[in-house]
Amino acid sequence: MDGVWDKLGYRKIGVIYPEDAFGTAVLGGVTEALKAHSAEPVKVASYERQTANVAARLTPCARRSASRGGGRSSEHRAPILKQSHAKRLKPLFLTVSFVAR
Repeated sequence: MDGVWDKLGYRKIGVIYPEDAFGTAVLGGVTEALKAHSAEPVKVASYERQTANVAARLTPCARRSASRGGGRSSEHRAPILKQSHAKRLKPLFLTVSFVAR
């Protein structure tokens, strides 16, 4: 978060996360990281994992400077990117991932 805040200068961070334990952990991590800058997410939206129905969640977050998503593979993030670009919304997207063993 420090790089996004200090080096890139983003001050408005939105979080789009899957409605599961991993997504909740991502939201908590971003929220904690922003506290170090006396900030909080400007918008938070969740979506059901394994769905492409994310369009309703995009517009509020994508109007902000940066959005952060959590997901396990590109197949979960692709609908978010495709649908935001179709709406001509092009914020900086960041993602958090983990390696399954």
